[in-house]
Formats: sequence, structure tokens, C-alpha cells
Amino acid sequence: MVKGLFPVECRRPLKKMRNMQNTKKRFPFFSTCSRRGFTLVEVAVVLAILGVIIGGVWIISSDALGSHRKNRQAEQVISTVDAARNYLRHVDLLPVITTPLTTATASSLGILPSDVGPVGGPYDDVYGGAFTFATAPIGSQNVTIQITLAGVPTDGCVDLIYGRFGANTQSVSDMGFLGYSFGGVGGFQNTAAALAFNAVTAACVASPNTPFTLAFNP
Repeated sequence: MVKGLFPVECRRPLKKMRNMQNTKKRFPFFSTCSRRGFTLVEVAVVLAILGVIIGGVWIISSDALGSHRKNRQAEQVISTVDAARNYLRHVDLLPVITTPLTTATASSLGILPSDVGPVGGPYDDVYGGAFTFATAPIGSQNVTIQITLAGVPTDGCVDLIYGRFGANTQSVSDMGFLGYSFGGVGGFQNTAAALAFNAVTAACVASPNTPFTLAFNP
């Protein structure tokens, strides 16, 4: 028994003690004074229950934060592509563009979402990695919109490439998704096999936090 957590005696005036005794006679289940503290087992059980509750809240909060970041990452990419496409089609007319768009110029033109970074940078994605924008190649009819992300964790990588684009044929059609590339090696992967879940997962796992580039039609 743990002593000292609660008083083991009731020190009250005699008149109050008699009133309490009368109350106990009328309501035997009502105890006005307990001489028993908590045992170590009871304290351990309470602490264990609190630990389970806190752990559950932490897991739910972490999952919610992870989902929010994934959704916001996709929104940043889609918003950037839409704004860049609108600029290229109405200002610097396609199919041959004359002004190269970099991250800095895209920011100054209002193409990048505000939460990517202020004009002049730095430009970061929701995970704190570098967010890089470019149109390439310049002076050619084969212009592509390219967004490079760095520091994206494996689950975020899989969610963005496979969940938002690769597995969503409607998104591929609407967004003009051309494929992905890790570290600029091997060109853009856009075949059905390369966009399959296992292939995307393997690529994200093999290159954790490695910058990867997404390409879109303008």
C-alpha cells in the first residue's frame, strides 16, 4: 500500500463526527472517511491506461498530420502546373517559348503557391525540402513543365507519384503527367509497369529523400 498519497485519518470536530456517523447509518454505502490508500498495483493500472490513451491520441495525431502533408504536397504540384500552363498558353505562347521559367521567375510571376516560399526564396515543399520549378527544353516544341522535390519521405513519395498520378488515369489525362525521374537518371518513367504500385514503391524505397522530378505537358 502506498502511504502518504491520501490521509489515513479523519481529524474533525466531535459534532461533525457524530453527524457523519448518523449519515453512515442512513447510507451505509457512503463513506466519509477512508483509511485505505491506493496500492501499487492500482496506481500501475491507472498509469497503464493513461499510457494507452496518450499513445492512441499520438498515433491519430501523427496520421492526421501525415495525411495533411500528403494532400498539401499534391495541391502544391497541381496548383503550380495549372498556373504554369495558364501562363505558357496565354502569355509566352506555345509551342515555342522564349523565356525560360525557373523557380525564381515562376515565383515572381505568381506561378508558385504562396506557401512554397516568398519571392526571392527560399522555396520549400511541405516536408522542408527544396521545391524546384523549370520549363525545359527552351526553344523547342517539346516543352515540358518540371517540378523537382527533395527530402520527401518514402510514404509521401509513393502517395504523390502512384496515388495522385500513376494510379489515377483521369489525373494523368487531365494533368498531362509524363512520368517521374529520380536524380535525373534514366529519363522519365511513364510506362504502365513503371507507374505500377510495386515499381513506384521500389523506386521510392531505393532512393529515400533523393530529389525526384515530375514532368507534365504544358
